[in-house]
Amino acid sequence: MKIINKRLFRFIVAILAGIVLSVIFGWYVYTPGQGESSLGTLRMDYKTDYVLMVSEVYSQSNDIKLAEQYLLLLGEETPIRYIQEAIIFAKELNYSQLDMENLARLAIDMQANITFEPGDDDA
Repeated sequence: MKIINKRLFRFIVAILAGIVLSVIFGWYVYTPGQGESSLGTLRMDYKTDYVLMVSEVYSQSNDIKLAEQYLLLLGEETPIRYIQEAIIFAKELNYSQLDMENLARLAIDMQANITFEPGDDDA
């Protein structure tokens, strides 16, 4: 009976020690630093969902500058480019008609909001 109790005690101590060491390692030793990840590293399906969420926020707020700021968090491309990619991907995945309309409205309004800076050759 005494041997079983010793084994059980050692087993419980080993489990608890493993849990404590795992928490210490995960929280203090191997903590990812701030900025090691960005929205630009998302897979295309997640980027599309993100752009869709931005379009839903835009449909409520009608704040094109805010939508543009959110889309600029995706990386170096222009916001309209991210919307176009999202529309293509959303079409492939058969997003709902309402979702497609939100994306299209954001694309149209974003395109209408584009201003050319002096010295741009595209104007």
